[in-house]
Amino acid sequence: MDAALDLTDNALLSQLLDGLPLEHRPFAALGRRLGISEQDYLDRVSRLRGTGHIARLAASVDGQRLGYRSSLVAMRLEPERLGDAARVLARHPGVASIERVDDPLNCWVRLAVPATDSLAQTVASLGESVDAARVAMLPLVRRYPMAADDRARRAADPDEDSEPEPRSDLTRPSLTKTQLSALRVLQADLPLLELPFVVLAAQAGITEEALLICARSLKHAGIIRRLAAVPAAKSLDVPTITIAWQLPDEQLDNAGRRLAQFRQVLRCVRRAHSAEWPYSLFTTVTAGPADSSKDLVNQAQEILGAMEHRPLCTIASLLQRPIIYCSDALDGWWQEQSAIADKISSN
Repeated sequence: MDAALDLTDNALLSQLLDGLPLEHRPFAALGRRLGISEQDYLDRVSRLRGTGHIARLAASVDGQRLGYRSSLVAMRLEPERLGDAARVLARHPGVASIERVDDPLNCWVRLAVPATDSLAQTVASLGESVDAARVAMLPLVRRYPMAADDRARRAADPDEDSEPEPRSDLTRPSLTKTQLSALRVLQADLPLLELPFVVLAAQAGITEEALLICARSLKHAGIIRRLAAVPAAKSLDVPTITIAWQLPDEQLDNAGRRLAQFRQVLRCVRRAHSAEWPYSLFTTVTAGPADSSKDLVNQAQEILGAMEHRPLCTIASLLQRPIIYCSDALDGWWQEQSAIADKISSN
């Protein structure tokens, strides 16, 4: 519970994090559950957006069910070129975040690509486009169950759903043109109106009834997890730091499960490692006056023994945005890359 909010605002925020109902007047339905009017509900949501408690209201999409693959990518760039490089990297619509990190690999990018594209080829193209001296692809292997409070965990990683744990048992669905249109507009920020789905339906060129039918079918199929609020990390006042740990492969899962149970750990994942980056476990911890990162290192090494580790401090966030799945914008990026390659080969 956020002490800066009243009881109704806290209850409303919990509702929105859980998901909006896919019906004609969703805010009226949620308001009735809290005993407030539709207009009061909309006013409160608007205020929470203004204070940064809510970043957006949109569909959370399971990209893996659509065939997407994702990875964290670490690059080494000349520090003075990071700003220009971020603008070049951001042209790819699958780039969700770019951070400047206090490490020799100083540019960290979160990327997702559709089944029609090669993840490795895309990473190589992005590295070449910014003249990266080193590139390490660090796809997620496993996410460990957390002991941390759910709201604090979501604040530490508001876009957690964009990088789910890999699964091999999924069959890529065949979507109709109407479903694709609905999926694209449902990923946009939901307008704060009495009839928000009427507006989205008009953008998709379909009726509201067709939009809601598609939304329910996509949710039933697991493609849309929920239509919900995404909190801004800063809104819950949770400063964080990430610690990367190096261990033998056979010890990683045991260490990951145990690290995830520390109260100050908000996120614990295992990633693929490489010669460029030998660290496999990543723990995100609260970083306040109590210096939880040092406390975690000391406690972890008392229980698990000495472990090589490296703190990763974000110096600046250069880009934060949601991934829009099934977007037409990716075709334009590949055309741009082809044009650049043709120009280089002709010189």
